[in-house]
Amino acid sequence: MYENLTDVLVWFAIGGGAMWLFGIVEARLLENWTFWHTMKSWIKKLVPIAFAALVGFLAQALISVDIVQYIPESMSVVILAAINWYFSQHEYQAIKNTSYAEATRLAARN
Repeated sequence: MYENLTDVLVWFAIGGGAMWLFGIVEARLLENWTFWHTMKSWIKKLVPIAFAALVGFLAQALISVDIVQYIPESMSVVILAAINWYFSQHEYQAIKNTSYAEATRLAARN
């Protein structure tokens, strides 16, 4: 999906990646905390906006200082592999949770 770390930073800065990241944080972390559910609705609307803005600004700052030049190529490969693996697993789980290949799974259980 991504060919280099600059593409990832651009996605976080202007491509919606910051809101996607907050969605992951909210779904996997905040939804499990009682205090999140007791907050006023305006706060729960403001937090994602502020989070996305901070992540976007941070990504833009990292692009501006060309942080990618300081990251070893081998580390870039590992980071990109992890990101691309995560996205592939997300798609895999979405497909797996449908009825796709259900007959094969049932046959394997027997």
